[in-house]
Amino acid sequence: MLKSLRHAVRMLRKNPGFTLVAVCSLAIGIGATSASFSIADVLVLRPLPVPEQSRVVSVIPAKMGPFGADTAVSYPDYRDFRENNRSFEGLLAEGFSRFTFSPDAGVVPKIAYGVFVSGNFFRTLRVQPTLGRGFLNSEDQAVGRDAVVVLGHDFWVSQFNSSPSVVGSTIRLDGVEFTIVGVSPESFTGLDNQDLKPSLFVPLAMSPRLNQQNTLEQRDVRWLTVKGRLKPGISVALANADIGSIAARLEQLYPRTNRDQKMEVLTEFRLRTKGAPPFAAVAAMQLAGAVCVAGGMRQCRGAADEPRPRAFAGDGGAPGDRRRTWCADSPALARKYVDRTGRWFGGYGPGLRQREPVQQPSHLDRCSD
Repeated sequence: MLKSLRHAVRMLRKNPGFTLVAVCSLAIGIGATSASFSIADVLVLRPLPVPEQSRVVSVIPAKMGPFGADTAVSYPDYRDFRENNRSFEGLLAEGFSRFTFSPDAGVVPKIAYGVFVSGNFFRTLRVQPTLGRGFLNSEDQAVGRDAVVVLGHDFWVSQFNSSPSVVGSTIRLDGVEFTIVGVSPESFTGLDNQDLKPSLFVPLAMSPRLNQQNTLEQRDVRWLTVKGRLKPGISVALANADIGSIAARLEQLYPRTNRDQKMEVLTEFRLRTKGAPPFAAVAAMQLAGAVCVAGGMRQCRGAADEPRPRAFAGDGGAPGDRRRTWCADSPALARKYVDRTGRWFGGYGPGLRQREPVQQPSHLDRCSD
């Protein structure tokens, strides 16, 4: 093994320019691959931070746009799905929004991001607040009446120094005074799989008062993400048929706003892979490129001008030496492969200096394929 490594190092030292390019190429390739798989982990692989997350599914329009676009549902449609389905323990809705936040009227407001949520949000997800409580059913009934808010855990830590006495105190959101009724647990980072942690959870019934328009009665305004927890024993296929039949009835009742508005139920993983970029295809292309380069180097093994150490069993080496030699002298073979290719195509070698045209050696005929 040491002989093989010394041989590879000797070959690389002869051409430091190629060695630098090879090392940089490896670093860029490894970095790009690591980044792509890190993004895939965030967008596709990371599970929802809720108990029994396999039973939590999404209800979305069947005509889903690229990269997860066009998956929103209007509040009237959500309400009809929630009240008429037979497949879900609970069906929740949330809508991302921006708020201006201040602890009291005398402080300059700051921007905070949060979500408007249905009253059954925490109960359906089975998320128990660290402090206080979630929302009551009555707090999601009357438009603009119940100004209550649940704080996100990170927001509670950064803005209130983790004070346990925060429950019952008031803050101002968009100029409206809200009472803090709870703090979400640290493990709950929201339903968005792109690391956008909500700072505030506000009842949907308060959205008309803060947004200055009542979208809760507009069937053609689609802005809510809808998810539900399946009842025990109910499959995704049964829930899909249930929601599909409700959507068909809504299309008949409201043809102007619900024409061709087919709905489907998807698991979280299916939703993410359907709307996420094709990371698997990118990884496959990277792997295919690596295999092609390795194959070309192996075919051009005869291009090595320097004799290699005796490494094979037939030459007196140990049986495992063949594999070690292949690994150790691959950089050297790459240099020879690029060098020969540069000569055959345009008369330039790996150092980007012009070389004299040479005739292809007869022992390299098998590389011309």
